[in-house]
Amino acid sequence: RARTRCPARQVAGLPAAVDDLLDANQITFLRRADRHDLRDVPLEDVATALHDTIGKSGREITPDALEVATQATGGYPFMIQLVGYHTWRCASGATIDRAAVATGVDAARVRLGSLVHAPALRELSDVDRTFLLAMARDEGPSRTSTIAERMEKSTQYASVYRARLMAAGMIEPAGHGTVRFSIPYLREYLVEHAAHQAL
Repeated sequence: RARTRCPARQVAGLPAAVDDLLDANQITFLRRADRHDLRDVPLEDVATALHDTIGKSGREITPDALEVATQATGGYPFMIQLVGYHTWRCASGATIDRAAVATGVDAARVRLGSLVHAPALRELSDVDRTFLLAMARDEGPSRTSTIAERMEKSTQYASVYRARLMAAGMIEPAGHGTVRFSIPYLREYLVEHAAHQAL
């Protein structure tokens, strides 16, 4: 989720993808651009942004629907855009209700999978993906030692790929010896596509 700024233009992507882009000889002008690492947006700010944007556009959103939409973003900048866009499209009247949000979130997750999850996973090595699949077996944070056991490798071996995946923006520390997915719904995507990823 690094963002590179140049006059009147902004591009965004996962850190490893942005690094590859900047290394390309054909687009050396991007190297002169300012680079900013985007962090997750606090959920209270997400709720305010969704509520105010919808209101200024001539609609309203019910409190329970706003809560569902806010939580669904996970604070992830691109997911905020996707949830807002698809929820707006799925609403049929002046009021956006929980049903419209539920349909919009489902559409946003599919879009996130095709635009973020799938391309990011394609760029990884087989062992990187094996590490992530081992992580996906946990509903919460995963211990590196447990991941190593599932991979049938040493903890030291798994730690090498842990560092690689952190550098790629796929996972992040969740406490001493534990990690979690950095991108919302990546675990669910891996579970849903486990057979394909294994191949």
